[in-house]
Amino acid sequence: HGTGTNAAHMMMGMATPLQMAALAAAEGREFDRQFLQLMVTHHGGALKMVDELLEQSGSAYDPALLEFVNDVANDQAAEIERMTSLLATVGAEPWAVAGPGYV
Repeated sequence: HGTGTNAAHMMMGMATPLQMAALAAAEGREFDRQFLQLMVTHHGGALKMVDELLEQSGSAYDPALLEFVNDVANDQAAEIERMTSLLATVGAEPWAVAGPGYV
């Protein structure tokens, strides 16, 4: 891997070795929280890559490319929304997530 633009694109949204080590050491709710945060960042990286692709000269004139990047952007945004919602429950106490009747 070089240090140029291509290396930056490959790393966009990817977890660092330190983050992966912390995730491997985590358990239970802490693992869930870290995993979801890393995945939100990962999917955010895909959205940033789509934006940068669309900024390239001529990209707006390719209908197949536009359809593809719109699909990617919609899918990634939906995943971010779903994982952000899950993150809100990870920090909650088990009985708050389980609802009435949990003992």
